[in-house]
Amino acid sequence: MSEMSEGPILGSSIIPTVAEDTRLNKNAIGLSEVLFQSITAMAPAAAICVALAPAYAQAGASVPLAMLLATVACAFIASCIGQLAIHIPSAGGLYTYISRSLGAKLGLLSAWVFLLAQPLLLPYTVIVAGLYVEDLVKTFTGLDVH
Repeated sequence: MSEMSEGPILGSSIIPTVAEDTRLNKNAIGLSEVLFQSITAMAPAAAICVALAPAYAQAGASVPLAMLLATVACAFIASCIGQLAIHIPSAGGLYTYISRSLGAKLGLLSAWVFLLAQPLLLPYTVIVAGLYVEDLVKTFTGLDVH
């Protein structure tokens, strides 16, 4: 049930805001939706893992330790998100968790950062994949395509 309340005064007009129930309906999303959302979220991480090969030239034997520490950090983050999902079930995901935990301003900032950063992941993934496709084409056809 929606309630209308008066919002902030902007110039000389009052902007109404709507307070809505943001709970996620039971069985609103199924296994296939969650699975494909997880796959699309992991694709950039997979590209980063593949791109670690050049790191060995610079960091050498410390790369596995760095990967182990990064994996532990990711596990902690995943655990926190899982706990938040139990207590704050919402289709808004991280935006909802951040805005309810740290405040609406940081929630809005996180949404904008995600909106601006997400389109940058696809070109990065294509660049990384391009390097491997170039080597693959050169190996199987002998063509040197840059």
